[in-house]
Amino acid sequence: MKKLIFKVVPVLLMVVLCITFASCDKNEEEKIVEKLMSKRWLYSEVSYETYSYGAAAGSETDCLYFLDEKYGVNVWGFKDVDSYFGTSRKSGKIFFSYTVQDKSVEITFLNDNTQSLTFNEASMDSGGNTYVGIDLTSDDKSRMSTWRTELVEAIDATGYEAAVNSGVLATIKRTDNFHHQLDITSNLAQKYPGKKIEYIVVMTTYVPKAKFGNGEFEYTFPDNNNLHLDNLFRINSNTSFFLDVYDSIKNKQNAGRSLTAAEQEELSAVTDVLNNDARYSSFEYFVKINDQKLTMPVKFI
Repeated sequence: MKKLIFKVVPVLLMVVLCITFASCDKNEEEKIVEKLMSKRWLYSEVSYETYSYGAAAGSETDCLYFLDEKYGVNVWGFKDVDSYFGTSRKSGKIFFSYTVQDKSVEITFLNDNTQSLTFNEASMDSGGNTYVGIDLTSDDKSRMSTWRTELVEAIDATGYEAAVNSGVLATIKRTDNFHHQLDITSNLAQKYPGKKIEYIVVMTTYVPKAKFGNGEFEYTFPDNNNLHLDNLFRINSNTSFFLDVYDSIKNKQNAGRSLTAAEQEELSAVTDVLNNDARYSSFEYFVKINDQKLTMPVKFI
């Protein structure tokens, strides 16, 4: 019995050691992730140049926040102060996913750009640039909470374009030069329940030397899967007025009733106006998903 125990103990010891070493490898990466999440990682640079007209100073900040074990956000800003051109600023943010292997932190931004960093406890190196770890403030934590909410939308938004191209279609049927019927079919409401979805048609009219009626006109549909507009040209209220006159006279003519000389003259005049509007008008079709604006596929029949 004692011999059996002595034989079992070394085997158990080896199993425990294997598990312990495996756990150490895994825990080391987990510890790095915890340290990444506990700080903001800041790279900053200041430059100064002199010119014949004066001088210019510039500053750049690039900050990485690790929001959870998988995602983070990159917040950046530039400021240039020029004695001749004045002051200019630019800033923004972009979300990313990341992985940790050994001491390597691999970042993939939601625009598919990548960045590699080497973790060194209090700092991280990336292509010669050093990001210094700074303790999170209460303001940092508050912003990170907001960014975690925005992150969900940002991840969804990476698939919006494909969803629109595969599930939305604007069909245009032309009855004549200035009667264009619009029908929109969509499956976005089923694909993205709870999101705000709108469809937008923008009509731009610039008739040379026209005294009125020119400009950009927008028509917005709420989402109900199947959307219909009898005539796109009615988006422009000025064109719509002439269409009312045209349709009224044409309906009388098509019914076989004789037109008066005044009606014939008026029909000729409004037809000229409408032909001009049709010639110098263009249309664009968009869909908005939670304020992300994308171009809608269009088919003419």
